[in-house]
Amino acid sequence: MRNNQKSLFHAKKETRMRVDAVYKKNKFITLLPIAIRQIREALTMDLKSKLKIESLPIFTFLVFYVLAGVANLYILIVNGAAMAHTAIIAVLSLITAFGLYKMEKWSLWLVVVLFFIGNTFGITTLYTSITKYGFAGTTDVLLLNLAFVGYLIMTWLATIYIAAKKDQLK
Repeated sequence: MRNNQKSLFHAKKETRMRVDAVYKKNKFITLLPIAIRQIREALTMDLKSKLKIESLPIFTFLVFYVLAGVANLYILIVNGAAMAHTAIIAVLSLITAFGLYKMEKWSLWLVVVLFFIGNTFGITTLYTSITKYGFAGTTDVLLLNLAFVGYLIMTWLATIYIAAKKDQLK
């Protein structure tokens, strides 16, 4: 029984030595357990308290503006900065998302500005796409058109809701 314990101890020690050798070779691996632990802790915490979500609809619109900002940045990168207006929409969307996260009153003004800019951009792009390719010419065109319809609907809903709940903003 004692020999089994000693051999198990040596096996664990040898495994630890191998792991240490790998850690020394690759610093990324040393950070991996720390990152995994932090992710696990973050997931076990209550998401609402962690993100300081005061209002679920406002959080939904915050996520919408983050996604819209990232999508517009992607469009800008793919098109080689040929569409400068997408940069404006992207930056304003990301700033608006930050303002909504902090529940700032000035974010209402950015929502209104994005309402007009977003509607102009969305309706123009949707109109051009439909007149050129039809609403569902191909699967790609259909998905693009549905994305713009969803973008327009969310822009309208966000503007109406946030304007109605402006008293919740600081």
